[in-house]
Amino acid sequence: MNKPAFEVTLNGQKIATAQIESDFGVVTTIVTWVRRDDNSESLNLSISGRDSVAGKNIKWAAHHLKIGDKLLVSVIDEMTTQTDEGVIEIFDTTTVLDHKLMTYYKLKEELKEYLTEL
Repeated sequence: MNKPAFEVTLNGQKIATAQIESDFGVVTTIVTWVRRDDNSESLNLSISGRDSVAGKNIKWAAHHLKIGDKLLVSVIDEMTTQTDEGVIEIFDTTTVLDHKLMTYYKLKEELKEYLTEL
């Protein structure tokens, strides 16, 4: 199987063609709706992936959606000629470490009473 590319169109406008150039990686197109306890809501589209060989997380596009939007995801079997323009590398090693530390300290504080019982 050739590496598939996701060609994503929102309301008739092509917003991304996502494909990993290396032999190992992940490409995702995710539509997420959430309603929180405070009744706030969000409806979002995220097109991202990971080049496992280069160790890069990549985001091609992120959009807020609304009821009535038309989303088309075509799985195509061809190499894309997409340039790096519009592609954002996310979560470099330093950012991942910072996030892990922030999560660690937050959980440590949140669970301090429980941890002293152990």
